[in-house]
Amino acid sequence: MFRIFLAIFAAATFVACDDMESELSALLGEEQNIKIFEPEFKDNDYKHFNVGVKIGGDLDPLLLSVSKKDKIRLLMTENRIGALTFSTIDDPQILSYDFVLRDSIQKSGERLILLVDLTLEQQSLEKISILADRCSDVFGKNAYLATFNGNTTMPPLSIKASHIHKDLVSTGSERKSLIKAVTNTVSTIPENMRGNSRLLVFSDGRIYNDETDESLDPDHISDEDQLIELLESDEPLPVISYIDMGNVPDEEIEETEVLMKALTEKTKGIYLDSLENSRITSFITNLKESDPDYILYCENPDGKRYAGIDRNLKLDITYNDSIIASGETTYSLGTVYRPIVVNVKSLWEKTKANFIFILTVILIVYIMMQFVIPYIKYMLWYKQNVYTYTGPNMSAGGNLVAERCCYCKDEFKQGDTIVANCKHQMHLDCWEENGCKCPEHGYHNHQSSHYYNRRNIFDPKNASYLMTWIIAGLLAALVAFTLYCIFRDKDDTFIYAIVCRMFDLSLDNPKDIFFLNTYAGKCFSMPDFLAWQVMTLVCYLHLMLAEKPLASRNMFFLITHLVLFGFISYNVSFGFALISTYLNIYTTSFWFDWIPYLVVNLLIIWGISTVMHISRAKIIKGAVMTTVAAVLCIYLFALSSRILMLFDLNLISCCVYIIGLGLTFATPKRLSACYYLHVTGQTKEMDIAIFKLLRTNERSFITLGRSIDCDLQINWDTESPIEPLMARISKNHRNKLMLTALEPGMTFNGSELKHDTPVTLTHGASFTIGRTKFTYIEKDM
Repeated sequence: MFRIFLAIFAAATFVACDDMESELSALLGEEQNIKIFEPEFKDNDYKHFNVGVKIGGDLDPLLLSVSKKDKIRLLMTENRIGALTFSTIDDPQILSYDFVLRDSIQKSGERLILLVDLTLEQQSLEKISILADRCSDVFGKNAYLATFNGNTTMPPLSIKASHIHKDLVSTGSERKSLIKAVTNTVSTIPENMRGNSRLLVFSDGRIYNDETDESLDPDHISDEDQLIELLESDEPLPVISYIDMGNVPDEEIEETEVLMKALTEKTKGIYLDSLENSRITSFITNLKESDPDYILYCENPDGKRYAGIDRNLKLDITYNDSIIASGETTYSLGTVYRPIVVNVKSLWEKTKANFIFILTVILIVYIMMQFVIPYIKYMLWYKQNVYTYTGPNMSAGGNLVAERCCYCKDEFKQGDTIVANCKHQMHLDCWEENGCKCPEHGYHNHQSSHYYNRRNIFDPKNASYLMTWIIAGLLAALVAFTLYCIFRDKDDTFIYAIVCRMFDLSLDNPKDIFFLNTYAGKCFSMPDFLAWQVMTLVCYLHLMLAEKPLASRNMFFLITHLVLFGFISYNVSFGFALISTYLNIYTTSFWFDWIPYLVVNLLIIWGISTVMHISRAKIIKGAVMTTVAAVLCIYLFALSSRILMLFDLNLISCCVYIIGLGLTFATPKRLSACYYLHVTGQTKEMDIAIFKLLRTNERSFITLGRSIDCDLQINWDTESPIEPLMARISKNHRNKLMLTALEPGMTFNGSELKHDTPVTLTHGASFTIGRTKFTYIEKDM
């Protein structure tokens, strides 16, 4: 649920500032992972759904700015099976998105204060400035910036309001009061706001002059005591984190490290010895791993289908047409047997669309089989078998052309168009007048068996008789599928009760409901689907095979078969659906689904062939092939999310199943030109063309025996007790030959033939009269 189509991307953009370009370039070629949460559908028609996205690693802080839409694009595509993708109309569109991080922080009113050491190198201050931009986008008016240098600490000012971070310039001062700046900044935060505030301190950790070993802050000792006193007090403190922005050896900042680690540990902040984007982002966001950073609001196109096949929802973040991050999630909805369709059409709309589709297919079949294919076959035959007569001693088709037409007996004249596909040549007009067949060999000559009326292209005999079977099968499939759709939403309370009892499920438990809708979903759809197909198929076969379908005897068999095969097919399919459910086979179970089809098909073959006297050997192969094709259609078409936007995927399976099995019964029409009796025994081995006897005989049968009045006189066997009239061969209403023993003493296929009991002559069947063996054969000349 598979391929034939091309996928598309629906794009929505995120923003980055100009200073991010160098950082983005550094990430190119190092693809990051992003987490995609399973889609959450908000309505019953599955039109709209939400997708959560969590972006981690070094890429996270690069997406916190949303001001320029030409830098970063967020692309989404939906893959069906593996690497196979489908039509662009089937992909969801991203309508909008929510920045969960920003919205949650601004809603909570949480404050972020950046305390920056202005004695840092200018390169470090530029990185801090970029981070200040991102923090301003996330925290809005609650993002503040404070600076310190010398003995001065500037109070926090709103980044968004003042844009003071744009003026972060290194002072080059040798004086600074790191500890005092931290204490002063904390004191500016009201006590009732400290629990909802975060303080991020940027400095190099130096508190002593490298050359003179003097303190950079004259009040360093008292500042430390004040900070220690603050730590030991019960006053509420903000979450404080420290980021070391310098390249100072550890031994020179050991005192600062001890103090700041104690401070960050006390306030549950972080201590970093370098500016790590991922760690800082985790600190300022405080989101859980299970929380998304973004929520995408997406829309499915109308008619999109979910048929139980696992689908991969993939998200790509690109920069300058290069993917820098990607992630995907797998989800599944519906089943092959009961698919979910977005904005599903009403029953009337679906029936109308299906009717239009079937009529279109019927029209195509009629045009192809009535006009196109017969004309192509005729032209191929014409090129091979029609010649222009050039005079005596002409040869054609490996045979010497006679001087006269074997039909009208007129002499051929130079320039005449003749048909010379065997040793019996004739005028083309005579050929058509004789019904497009050889006067001697009939239709069954393999070179001259093609009938074509070029004067009337609408002649029904131009098309193969299979066209009627195909058109009737298409209408039968439409009826079967329409009945299935009408009764698909019937009350399944009884079936639910059986399944729940067998698997100890409860309709009040969400997990059990999920199990019913996925694993056990086939129990509610597949049996109905197969049963309606089988009952319609039985009607179709009775109407096509029976000469008088409305006769009381045929109606009795029809109703009996409908009830019997409908009951059997439903219960067999339901049984195997329970087996696959018990084995936890998810959504589809091909290895079980075809078994009910095969079992029912074999039963249909047995039942119909018994009533209609059709040889089973010739149709078992077709039934097996039809079984596989019908079940495969369900799965192959399920791989696409929509099928021509006209009909449900099971309609094609109905067509394949009913037409396929119908054509296995539509054995080639019996033609008199193919009836022979191969004779062996006390006479010379020979083939007797009994079709000639049936053609010239005014009766519908021929007789065999010793009498001279018999059509086939057995006068060569003088020793056996052969009666004057031993047997009769006749045609039944289905154009088949029937052998009836009029006297005892005959055998049929090695067994004694009962008196006055007709048996069907099939190819290869043999019977004996006296010491003579007759084998019935159907052969081409």
